[in-house]
Amino acid sequence: MSTALTRLVFPDYTEARLTFQHHTLSISFPDGLIVSYVPSGRTQNRAIEGTVASALNNKLPVFLLTASEPQTISKSHLWASVYALWLAFEKEETLFVTILPQNVLNYNELREHLLVTGLGFLRPDLSNTDTDVALSRYGFWQGAGIPTAELAWVRNAPFPSVAYPFVPDLTINTKVTTTHPHRPPKPAPGSLIYTRYIPSLDEVLSFIALDPSNPVHFEAFHRWQNDPRVSEGWKEDGDENHHRKYLNDILEDPHVFSVLGAWNDELFGYFELTWTKEDHITPHANLWGNEWDRGYHVLVGEAKFRGLHRYIPWTTSLDHYLFLSDSRTQRITLEPKAGNKLVVNDVGHRGHAVEKEFDFPHKRSSLLSITRERFFQQSLL
Repeated sequence: MSTALTRLVFPDYTEARLTFQHHTLSISFPDGLIVSYVPSGRTQNRAIEGTVASALNNKLPVFLLTASEPQTISKSHLWASVYALWLAFEKEETLFVTILPQNVLNYNELREHLLVTGLGFLRPDLSNTDTDVALSRYGFWQGAGIPTAELAWVRNAPFPSVAYPFVPDLTINTKVTTTHPHRPPKPAPGSLIYTRYIPSLDEVLSFIALDPSNPVHFEAFHRWQNDPRVSEGWKEDGDENHHRKYLNDILEDPHVFSVLGAWNDELFGYFELTWTKEDHITPHANLWGNEWDRGYHVLVGEAKFRGLHRYIPWTTSLDHYLFLSDSRTQRITLEPKAGNKLVVNDVGHRGHAVEKEFDFPHKRSSLLSITRERFFQQSLL
């Protein structure tokens, strides 16, 4: 249990204060509501009865969800309190909760919300199936139970999430010839597409669709690409005309879009998010018919924002954004230079697998990938 966290900033930029006392987590909201998770004194098996974990008597406590005084709790407050609970118990995959009806007057409504949205579920082996709900970290980080668009990590997208229809399409260019689904419209230039509070840094990370007509956006991109450290890898140094054409070409390309990253609204990096099947990696990526695989190319332009302590949160958030953007995306593939220290970081700290090495005309690359199941099974977020 992590007791160091004292505040949580939600995607709508409201905050809650967190306190830990006697194994109780309390979340204080700006409107005065205090929601607490109090140990009930009971336990449930960490794993389903009959597995090795249950045979080893591996138990977890059951928490009572209660309010400071008898009242109704909104679905937004419920989801926000579950968010805090998962940050406090970030290494667990399942947590057990009973909503206390004496203090939470809309107990039935909230319990139904947990179960209907997949934020929680009933396990057949639970000893108190009438009250105990198993919360799923796997479901939470996939966006289960988010009650309003304002609380969603992914912004500027349909809410609730609706899968873009499958319509066959074709790409023919100098790098690839392939059939694939027609891709949805890209986020509007300049729009916020993702935001999440990073507790380890006490900062808010955000991703913004790059707008070439925005002087701040263009100046950052132009300056970064002419930095020798960046141009060594990207090889896109040049004058303003070169970079305007580069960005405008991406605007016209449905398989890729340009994104800027910011820490507390200060720009730090540039990313290109791709649909893998239409990308130049596709001959090497062993797609197995995965029409919705994604990938990205990245750079950190501001040296003060380099470092593993920042690299892990923002790259993991890119994975998070891509998996949330379309529920059909089952794999993310990357192709860094073979031997690059990023390969070590991605494998050692982010759970990516090295599938193989292969040759592009300009470099030898490692093919890295991570599956949806592996990503959400981890506790990196």
